Amino acid sequence: MKFYIHHHEKLDGRSLWLYSEEERTYNITNDLEPLEKEIKPFKKIHPLRDEPVYFNPSRNIRTLAPPPEYNPLAAVQINGHPGEIPVEDFEVAIFQNRWPGLSDGSSEFMRDTSAYGRCEVVVYTPNPSGSLADLSISNISLLLNALSDRFEKSWMIQISHTFYRLKTEVILLGLHYPTRTAKYMRLEIYHQLLNAK
Repeated sequence: MKFYIHHHEKLDGRSLWLYSEEERTYNITNDLEPLEKEIKPFKKIHPLRDEPVYFNPSRNIRTLAPPPEYNPLAAVQINGHPGEIPVEDFEVAIFQNRWPGLSDGSSEFMRDTSAYGRCEVVVYTPNPSGSLADLSISNISLLLNALSDRFEKSWMIQISHTFYRLKTEVILLGLHYPTRTAKYMRLEIYHQLLNAK
């Protein structure tokens, strides 16, 4: 299946990729302003399990259970409330998480490859109440192609494992939207297996 990718650099420098079945143009509307103070994620070693635990203090100010008109994962209409996907309509949108648990930009994380990674959010329909079951075969095919494209590009920046986190209220803290969070990161699998025994 042929598909098209439109790349948009957000106001804070993060990337947004819009995937579509047909070539199209997008009207950029209201993007989110950059955070006043960016705090990088960091890693500590769990004293009992002897494995890394990742922290991002800026996650304490992330969006929590917004009403539908302020949903940051919805398409943003002209003069609408700013959001993560500042276009009026889309098919599949993937963007770098505003509050990632991992980082691919910190020199500390580059030195310690077990902490190096990227968090991206996948929104697979503009319908806030939609689900995978509602998608057509061609929409599912586009979603799979988008995931495959992001997986392939993660290898280009030397990230060797991909994980998908399913949509739940607990994980997304009440963001009722059809989304998956893709975490790409290097893991020391052998070390993890030893700790599990």
